[in-house]
Amino acid sequence: MKKNWKYPERASLEFKSIQLIPLDADLHSQILFEISKPEANRGVDIFEFMLNTGPFINSEEFRSYLNKMNNDPLRLAYTVFSKRLDQFVGTASIMNINITHGVAELGSIWYCTKAQRTEVNTETIFTFLNYLFDTLQYRRVEWKCNNVNQRSKDAAIRLGFTFEGVFRHHMVDKGKNRDTAWYSIIDSEWADIRDHFEHKLLPGNHN
Repeated sequence: MKKNWKYPERASLEFKSIQLIPLDADLHSQILFEISKPEANRGVDIFEFMLNTGPFINSEEFRSYLNKMNNDPLRLAYTVFSKRLDQFVGTASIMNINITHGVAELGSIWYCTKAQRTEVNTETIFTFLNYLFDTLQYRRVEWKCNNVNQRSKDAAIRLGFTFEGVFRHHMVDKGKNRDTAWYSIIDSEWADIRDHFEHKLLPGNHN
């Protein structure tokens, strides 16, 4: 068994129609703030189910949120750029990175409504999984979400994650108890899941 897992490099990742660019608050905060506003998303609070995140009163508060992600030593935060839409559409992170055990979590994922239910999330998750399992040879990748966030739970299953259970009263989120649903993919499952992505999920590759 591999025992010297490496920390992911702070470098861009790319697939067919998306680029994952390491988050830079100086470069990205204003445009991300603008696309995250409820008024830019048909009145939807896209941070509703994100742990103690938003709503943001102003761009300075939003920038602090981005800086907090970048200052987390166990996280690599990315901006997501859609080539098809020709714009930044959200953020995603490799987080809770544990190089002792070869484990990481995918989280802090949000997209403006224009990019939701498109190829963006499928390609983003595939790119992360391919990097973590095939390049870095990690053992396990996790997905966690608020147990009332049905869309995130459905996405985890569609993308090949296995449901592991619910941690009851796991955290306090915006003044309320949060139950957290846990999902994972382990290394022995990745080959089959990668095949499922390539033949069923990724745009243009459907049988």
